[in-house]
Amino acid sequence: MEWVQVITIVLVVLLGIIYNNKRIDDLRVDMNKRIDDLREDMNRRLDRIEGKIEKIESLLMSFLKEKARL
Repeated sequence: MEWVQVITIVLVVLLGIIYNNKRIDDLRVDMNKRIDDLREDMNRRLDRIEGKIEKIESLLMSFLKEKARL
């Protein structure tokens, strides 16, 4: 095998590695965006649930104060 063939094979392998690394980076960026979107959605849902819990707690306290007066 001549050095030209060896160099050609090595260059093709290196280009393949570089291409695959780029694809992995693209996948990582996409996954990070999806995780951020999921985190944002979960925070909105938890805020909504906390608001409902606070409202129920307020109603329950009002009810208990009303009962204590009787």
